[in-house]
Amino acid sequence: MDAPLSTTPAKEEAKTVSDMKEQPRKVSEVVFDVSQGISNAILAVLGMGLLMASIGNIFHYTPLIQAGLMGQKMLAPALGVGIAMMMRANILTTGAALIAATVGSNAVYFTSAVSPATHTATGWVADQAAGSLVMTSGQPVSAVLAALLAVLVGNWLTGKTPLDMMLVPLGAVLAGTFFGLATASVTTPFLNWVSEELASTMKINPFLGAFVVAVVWFLFLMTPASSAALAIAVMLDPLSGGAALVGTTAGFVIYTAMGWKQNDLGANLAQIIVTPKVQFPNLLKSPLLLFGPALIAGVSAIFAVGIFNFKVPYAIAGLGLNGFIAPIALATSDSRGFV
Repeated sequence: MDAPLSTTPAKEEAKTVSDMKEQPRKVSEVVFDVSQGISNAILAVLGMGLLMASIGNIFHYTPLIQAGLMGQKMLAPALGVGIAMMMRANILTTGAALIAATVGSNAVYFTSAVSPATHTATGWVADQAAGSLVMTSGQPVSAVLAALLAVLVGNWLTGKTPLDMMLVPLGAVLAGTFFGLATASVTTPFLNWVSEELASTMKINPFLGAFVVAVVWFLFLMTPASSAALAIAVMLDPLSGGAALVGTTAGFVIYTAMGWKQNDLGANLAQIIVTPKVQFPNLLKSPLLLFGPALIAGVSAIFAVGIFNFKVPYAIAGLGLNGFIAPIALATSDSRGFV
């Protein structure tokens, strides 16, 4: 099972962004770009935020822990930037996508009263007036949809008139913002309902629930979908989060082991540390390669969750071994879970 390696000629890589943008693009290419943008944003912002917080915990350095928390809360705007960059948007459209994703994520709350003596990571203390913003991670589904529309509108408007500096960001941010508000009002309650149903299922039958969640998140991991983003989207309860982490971790380990002799060291390291999604083309050719690993993932979750009561927060539930972020986070906060 060979991991696909780059075969793009050097002259192909030398194409400018504008040249690439002018080429007609297939829907599958857009889906792939959006998926890559989501994955990169999660690793760069949520993942690094978790790592910073973990390092802060190790050294008992509160400002670094708080800086890591800030990074984790920046997921929604990072999704907007990641999608815009992968879809070759200019800076005007990228800024609009950042705003649209933040609005669409439902991540920002507004206080109804004065918040006294709030402090920053540097220790600066100040009162916050009523109506001040409270930033959370939000949910990525409507954030991604809002950012995608903003980028599509911005890219379409670019170069159409001499008013790009004003028309492009304004048109893109208005389209993305209104769409984000509309979709968030529907997706947020729905995702909360899904989360409650999963939690209820885990309470009734943790063995069956763990098996199903692990297999589903294993499948998410091996497709262009983002297993990490979906775990955050439905705000998995701790038991479901544990099952999802076991399922995604199984994907990293099993496919690396299956292709160890066929792949070189670089490809094996890419699969075990970054993502086993590189096997997706092989799985399309031979779907039967999914069944054995999926079964192993489900059975492993039955033992971990059903017997050992393995629990993790939803922020790391869909990461698997990506960047060893989840193992490090568990090692610093829950040594039993790490083992």
